Amino acid sequence: MILSKKSGDFRPAPEFTGKAVCVDVTEPKEMDSMYGKQMKFRMVFEIEELQDEGERQGEPWCVWSMPFSLSLHEKSSLRKFLKQWFGRDLTAAELDSLETETLIGRPASIVVTHTAKEGDPNTIYANIAACVPFKGADPLKPSGHFTRQKDRDQQPGTPARK
Repeated sequence: MILSKKSGDFRPAPEFTGKAVCVDVTEPKEMDSMYGKQMKFRMVFEIEELQDEGERQGEPWCVWSMPFSLSLHEKSSLRKFLKQWFGRDLTAAELDSLETETLIGRPASIVVTHTAKEGDPNTIYANIAACVPFKGADPLKPSGHFTRQKDRDQQPGTPARK
């Protein structure tokens, strides 16, 4: 077993408003919540802004959504997020059985904001403040630099970025 301290040079995605594309929907995993343990997953979006330094220079930034529970109930965070992103409520067929793989490659316009960790103003998180339908002529396409979580899980040691 090889153990190492995570690199201290992590930088969150910059504050941003513009084109994005969904590049992953992570596998659900058990997380603590105010309601006890729940299965939750996240969505990952690449944004059109490129990293300007470090080993990832020239690659698009990625930003992860908040964790979502596996519910499409009308009051669920996931349903509200998808309704905002799609610009409409889900259809009866989508409510009956939404295939999350269909979200991969779907374009969006997003707003990324920064939030400081409570009690530690030096730790900054990038958050998706808004995700709406992309309404332009040239949607962002996945760059191919991001490796999906399920593919990394099948090959331990595979980094998120190629």
